[in-house]
Amino acid sequence: MKGLASPPHARLRTRFAQGRHARPAVLEPATRQLQFSFLERRERLELAFKRAIIGLTLLVLCGLLVLWENGRYNVMRFVFQGRSTTARTLGLPSDRWAIEADWRIRRSHDIEVTRRTYRASFEKATPEIQRLLAYGGLTPDDAVFRWGNYNLVFALPSRVFTPDDAGRSYRMRPYTRSVWIKGVLFAGDAIGPFLMPDTPELRRLVAGTGAVVVPGSTQTTNSWGCRGPEPDVNASLRGLVLGDSNMQGLLVGDDETPPECLRRELEGRYGTRVSLLNTGHLGYSPEQFYHALVEYGDRFRPHFVVFSFCMNDFGTAFRPNANPRDLEDGQHWVDQIFHYCRARSICVIAAPVPHEAAVTGVREEGNFPGRICDILPIGSLAYCNPYDAFADEHLRLTLERQRRGEPVTASPLFNGPLNDLHMSALGTALWGKVVGRRLALLLERERLEGRLQE
Repeated sequence: MKGLASPPHARLRTRFAQGRHARPAVLEPATRQLQFSFLERRERLELAFKRAIIGLTLLVLCGLLVLWENGRYNVMRFVFQGRSTTARTLGLPSDRWAIEADWRIRRSHDIEVTRRTYRASFEKATPEIQRLLAYGGLTPDDAVFRWGNYNLVFALPSRVFTPDDAGRSYRMRPYTRSVWIKGVLFAGDAIGPFLMPDTPELRRLVAGTGAVVVPGSTQTTNSWGCRGPEPDVNASLRGLVLGDSNMQGLLVGDDETPPECLRRELEGRYGTRVSLLNTGHLGYSPEQFYHALVEYGDRFRPHFVVFSFCMNDFGTAFRPNANPRDLEDGQHWVDQIFHYCRARSICVIAAPVPHEAAVTGVREEGNFPGRICDILPIGSLAYCNPYDAFADEHLRLTLERQRRGEPVTASPLFNGPLNDLHMSALGTALWGKVVGRRLALLLERERLEGRLQE
């Protein structure tokens, strides 16, 4: 039997019966339908047109990303944050390269935005304010724009500060005498305080601007660019203090900073020469603490390190809507600091800086300093919390004032009368006494157990 002839649009496959059963012929469609040539040309043109539109759209988008600064910034941050998020989601170790690349991009972008905003505000300032800012090196072209406080950008006077590209972002200039001024009217608001070179010319420039020089706030830096006396690398007992503006000592004199108060406490207990290197800089965070320790540690060879910290050193870590990346990043640098000290058998003590509202009001220790206590790789004996001592002293001082009939509007342990949140001279002395008492006990244990290096 011959198969049926196939029509032009299909192919017929005939199957012959096998035995008693026969199957009908099956008609299978052709792989391609016949089509008029002009319809094929139209389809090809439509497909080419669609591809051209898609390609042109992608080209425009790429051009926008290249030419539009925010576009480049957002794309690069998306890439690096995506790597870090993926590692965290999969339970893998943190991708430090991606995290630090993201920080570099973010900080560089924020610095440029701040510089432009600052320039616009500076141009609107009065001539008197412009001359005052220019005196300190705070014009848009002279100011040191650098990141600090973990995720902020500062405009710093270049006659007092200088950039640092080795990890610290910025540092104070060596052999520099400066003083704090407050109340600089800038862009409609009083900003500051600012550190300005302490010269008679400053008093002349301040007159008529509304700004004031804070009495007793003069500070000097040594040859290492740190506030305080010249470090003595041969002293019987040497310590290095890590911290921010609280350790640098805002609005207090050179002999009233927390490290100086701590040094006097230790000298009184040991009866020997104690040298403390105060690496505290306003705006520093644990990342900068670590790089300062690396820079000075092997040079100074400290017997102990004081790790001080306050509420703004870890980004949003103490807010209700805290970003988990902030605490994770802070923990990385805390671990680096303690690893450095352990590798060199350096005794470490950690001590938070009290906040006035937590001393006189609701403490909420679960946020601060509790969240940092949870990540500190030390035992309780090496952690010194001065909050209770501050509460006791606050009550004692305020009761004395009440007995004398004096008004009590703020804690005497802080700079409330100067509209500042840092410790006053009374507060720094108390901090030095409390930390010094615990530190002396730790060092005595180190000595008895043969771990205190000469």
